[in-house]
Amino acid sequence: MTDRTFHFVRHEHVPHWLQSGWIATPILEGTHHGQWSVCMEWLCDCPMVRPRPALDLNATLQNFLDTCVIHRVPDLQPESANHERAASGT
Repeated sequence: MTDRTFHFVRHEHVPHWLQSGWIATPILEGTHHGQWSVCMEWLCDCPMVRPRPALDLNATLQNFLDTCVIHRVPDLQPESANHERAASGT
């Protein structure tokens, strides 16, 4: 029996995985998981490579701001931020 290695990869990261030698499989096509990811498989007998896509700092910051409770709800912001807002009149 041979072990097989699979990894779910978000659509935007698939090119990085393909360039690293992974193969896209149709396993997730037509499923709700396939809306977000592609199942990639490592077929080579050589050491497995997991790519590290370039970090998009703007997207990372925006995702943080969109999901961070402190930044979404003004009443929960740190005390210093409340003072700065009061001083600026916003």
